[in-house]
Amino acid sequence: MYKATLAKDLDSTLVVAYWSELYHADTLKYRFPEGASPGIEIPLSKLEDTTCLTYLVQGAGGSVIAEFTLENFTGKSAMIHFSTSPTLSPKVRLYLASMLAHEIVNTWRQPNGEPYLDSLYGMTPSDNRVACIFVQKAGFKKLGVLPSGSKYLGGVCDAMITVKTSERLQ
Repeated sequence: MYKATLAKDLDSTLVVAYWSELYHADTLKYRFPEGASPGIEIPLSKLEDTTCLTYLVQGAGGSVIAEFTLENFTGKSAMIHFSTSPTLSPKVRLYLASMLAHEIVNTWRQPNGEPYLDSLYGMTPSDNRVACIFVQKAGFKKLGVLPSGSKYLGGVCDAMITVKTSERLQ
C-alpha cells in the first residue's frame, strides 16, 4: 500500500534521502528541467514555496518512492509535477502516476465534502519523448502543444499540454 503525505509533515531525513537518491541517479534534471544540472538545494528550496503543495509517497517499508507537486492552482484545477525513485520498475512507476492522478481528481475531498480538484494539467517538454509517452500512458489526454512553452536541459522547447479530468466530468 502507498501513502501520500505532505512533505512538510514528514521527517526531514526521509525528504532529504529521496531527493538525494534522485540527485545521485542524475534524474533531477528531468524533474526540474529549468536548469541544466540542478543540485539538491533546488527541490529542498521548493518545500519552502507556499504557492505549491509537495507530497511524498511512501511505500510499505516507509521509504519515499515517489513525489508529486501541485501548483498553479486555478479554479478547481492544478498543475502536477511527478517523480519516482529510480529504483522502481517502469511498470510500478506508471502504476503510481496513474493511481495518484486518479485518486486526486476522483477521491480527494475538501473538509466540506466538495471535490478538491476536478482536473490536473501538465506541460511536458516535447523534447523529452519518454516523459511525453509516460504521461499519456498514465491517463493524461494530450490537448496540444505550446510552442516554446518549456525549458529542458538548459534550452527552450515546445511543451505538450495534457489534462486528467475527474470521472464526474466525463
